Amino acid sequence: MIPNYQLDILEEENQTKYKIFIRETTSYFVYNKEHSDKNQYVKGRTLIRQLTNDSRVIPYRR
Repeated sequence: MIPNYQLDILEEENQTKYKIFIRETTSYFVYNKEHSDKNQYVKGRTLIRQLTNDSRVIPYRR
């Protein structure tokens, strides 16, 4: 789960965009509603790679 303080929701015209601030060294809990046995903790670095792969957008680094 990504905490609300690390998530910005941007609403433009008729679409919603999300800006997520993820730290590479922080662990995030990923859960699956249908299969609870697949719940796991994932490092920020892995989460960034997965989200980048899905969206095809290069992340901005601070």
